[in-house]
Amino acid sequence: MMMLNHRWNNKAPSMEIPVTTLERTQKDQSSDSYQFHGVLPAELDRKLCHVLIEHQENQIVELESELHLAKSKLHEKEAELQALKDC
Repeated sequence: MMMLNHRWNNKAPSMEIPVTTLERTQKDQSSDSYQFHGVLPAELDRKLCHVLIEHQENQIVELESELHLAKSKLHEKEAELQALKDC
């Protein structure tokens, strides 16, 4: 179990309010936690843009592949139709 250090106010003993080291640490960390333990907003933005671009590039490749397949099927059907007309 963690031991907490206490700092006491200079008021009368019955009015003393402890401020724990843990409370001070949590307050300090809440204001600059991204500087030491998190990711900076600009870095998150850069990574998000990279992921979105990569996703869009993958979608383009898939759509181009589907388009190529659809064109092949169309040419096949056109050839079948022309063969029927020639009969």
